[in-house]
Amino acid sequence: MCACFLKFDKQVLLHSVQLLMIRYFIFLWIFTGMFFLPAYSQNSVDSLKMELTKNTDKKACLILNYEIARQSWPDGTDSALKYISKAAEMASDLCDTLYLARSYAFSADLNLYRGEYPLALDYAQKGSVLAEKTGDYKTLAYTYNIMARVYHRQSPEYFDKAVDLNTRAVILQKQEQDHEGLANSYAYLGDLYSDWIFETAYNPEKGNEYYSMALEEA
Repeated sequence: MCACFLKFDKQVLLHSVQLLMIRYFIFLWIFTGMFFLPAYSQNSVDSLKMELTKNTDKKACLILNYEIARQSWPDGTDSALKYISKAAEMASDLCDTLYLARSYAFSADLNLYRGEYPLALDYAQKGSVLAEKTGDYKTLAYTYNIMARVYHRQSPEYFDKAVDLNTRAVILQKQEQDHEGLANSYAYLGDLYSDWIFETAYNPEKGNEYYSMALEEA
């Protein structure tokens, strides 16, 4: 009886180590800039800020604010929020639905990072409506990913909703051949099935499958 218990315990331990290794590689991949945000240098951000002070074209300034926000994160979340808010304001004034959707989507991601879940969900929902309207399916999938993460972090009862949103993102990302986005979605699905909080849906084997699919898209 003790031997059987020890055997089972070793299997659980082996699986846990394997799962941690996969998560570790995906974590490294995300933070070396292979997801939505490339790795930018401070010199690049400073150059954009300098250009912003000289440029008088409203559309160009909108894009500069948007790029400064993206390139300022994750090192400077407050700065990113400042510039993305300005980008959203300018996009609204210019009736630029494409950049308004993208600004809302990125605002959602920033607020998710800060733990402001209601605000993140609100921005993601606004962004998704506009992205669908403009046919920007990459951004639409991005908003689905964010909404899924918000639901994931709020309550176990939202498991099905989080899986559905990530699955919808996968469909769009395959359509757009967005390999980075696909890897993102697969990694989220891996997290969902590997999270003990979802007791009835906990399926680490399925989680591993999704992590492996994420790595294949790298």
